Amino acid sequence: MPDAQWFWEENLGAKKPVIKIGAEIPFTRYFYQDKKPQPSEELAAKFMELEMSVSEGIEKLFGDK
Repeated sequence: MPDAQWFWEENLGAKKPVIKIGAEIPFTRYFYQDKKPQPSEELAAKFMELEMSVSEGIEKLFGDK
């Protein structure tokens, strides 16, 4: 990966000397896949379906009292 970066950090003046070595790899640049958003009509239909499901569940819980 040509844009991967490494780093070296040291703090030898601290009580316990610290040396850090690491790498930074931009994973989203290589693995992110752009997805088109769902049409609003499809989302509205799913929302209504979920709302009906919740309403039915509430009716089952509290309807027969």
